[in-house]
Amino acid sequence: MYNKAVRNNTSTFNALSGETLRCPEWTLDAITVHLTSSRQWPIFRDSHVSLSLFNMFDADQKQCIDADTGRTIESTRRAAIETAKAYMAFRSLEVKVMETEMRMKGSRRAKLSAKK
Repeated sequence: MYNKAVRNNTSTFNALSGETLRCPEWTLDAITVHLTSSRQWPIFRDSHVSLSLFNMFDADQKQCIDADTGRTIESTRRAAIETAKAYMAFRSLEVKVMETEMRMKGSRRAKLSAKK
């Protein structure tokens, strides 16, 4: 789709070289970075952050117990707890942002209805 519909109308500025590249080729990696880090696509970015934090927690919690002694590895346990806290804080913020967006959309609809 990019090559057929968008590429001919696209340019990108390279801040390091100072050059503007017209009709740039997009690799799958570049597209992935764009979708997961751009403010233009918040649902992809938010999903990427959530999945990354969850995977970090999952990996940490699987390594919290020393296989030989059966005892808790305190540093790994702390890392898992900190990642879980970060994940919960992110999810809480994500919900607040969605609620705000919904209120704003409702407010816009009300203003449009009032103008009619």
